[in-house]
Amino acid sequence: KAKHGSLKIIERHWKLLDSNIGKLDATSRMDLQNPEIKKLKNHIPARVDENGSLVNAVIDGRHINDLPAAENPNSWLKQFDSVPLILYATNEFLKTFGKESLPQYLSNMISRDLNVMVDYIINIYKCPCADIWEQNPHMLHSYDVGAAYAGLISAKNISSRLGIKINEEKIDKELYGANGVVSFMRNLFIKDGVLRKYRGEFAPDVSENPKVDSSAYFVFGLFDPDHLMLDNSVYLNTIDALKSNHIFKSIDGKSVYESTFPKRYEGDRYFGGP
Repeated sequence: KAKHGSLKIIERHWKLLDSNIGKLDATSRMDLQNPEIKKLKNHIPARVDENGSLVNAVIDGRHINDLPAAENPNSWLKQFDSVPLILYATNEFLKTFGKESLPQYLSNMISRDLNVMVDYIINIYKCPCADIWEQNPHMLHSYDVGAAYAGLISAKNISSRLGIKINEEKIDKELYGANGVVSFMRNLFIKDGVLRKYRGEFAPDVSENPKVDSSAYFVFGLFDPDHLMLDNSVYLNTIDALKSNHIFKSIDGKSVYESTFPKRYEGDRYFGGP
């Protein structure tokens, strides 16, 4: 059952990628200075119809029309973790169930599209997008940089498991080079030894409001579990900051839970923060 359910999810998402492959290929070739690269129409929206396009339909009695957002460079529907997470999930599926569990057509689709996915991730991870909570679409987020890291690592593993020819040297240069993913994360999102939530695209420093975000749990737990992108001290400092800002508050010198669930970020009200 686990294999069947996982396969259905992976199939659906690869079909979505494949139906948009021309768009993603074109975006992967855009210059970062080109304002078109920031527009939602050049990416896969977070909410799609059965054809993988922007939604314009009545759903549960409510008319949802996302079409006007197509030209918007700051739409909440523009989230750059989508492609990396599909690669991550595919690699986990292959690791758990083996390549023989993939239908041949799906294996062919992955082989055909994988290099485009790599080029797309490499070209857009330094662009602003909405965060994991579908907020702050004008900012750069440490979570999304972590997702790009995991996506590129997963692409290498997928190519090895399925025998797909891929430019590993290019990926390694983007991951570990002087201006690559790891350097980008360490230089732009760590302050006082703590992984910060976000920063403006051209801001001189990270944002102090809020400082940390619970999406860091995904960065450390899923994207970088071996602490190769961020060292162990950053992990420990960030977890301490999250406990102080998101989970506990001090009453009479004792730490008690502040809300039913951990807050997403300082000042969050969604999970019952004060």
